[in-house]
Amino acid sequence: ALGYDIPAIFSNQEKIARQLQKLSSETEVDDPVWQLPLWQGYKKELKSDIADTSSTGSGSAGSILAALFLQQFVDEEVPWLHLDVYAWEQNGKPGRPKGGADTAMRAVFSLLEKRYL
Repeated sequence: ALGYDIPAIFSNQEKIARQLQKLSSETEVDDPVWQLPLWQGYKKELKSDIADTSSTGSGSAGSILAALFLQQFVDEEVPWLHLDVYAWEQNGKPGRPKGGADTAMRAVFSLLEKRYL
């Protein structure tokens, strides 16, 4: 849905997700992310006849299902973020050569600085 330049983010706390998305688009960070819904209605896709849970679901809404899968292993009161990243620079940009990429890490670092320093 978002292509290879903009990773999807998910969180159990809207405030953190909104803050990360806002920081990601600031000029000095320039590492955009976009929040997708942690849509609980898809949780049924993780049910399995042979296991406690499935990590893949039906094959649709893969990013959301991945986040819902991970959500099962974190206590509800613990704030968390999940980034669904491609982690590959397709064409190369100044300071970001073609190849493996640190997608969204500038944005996450900025969030950590704002929250904890």
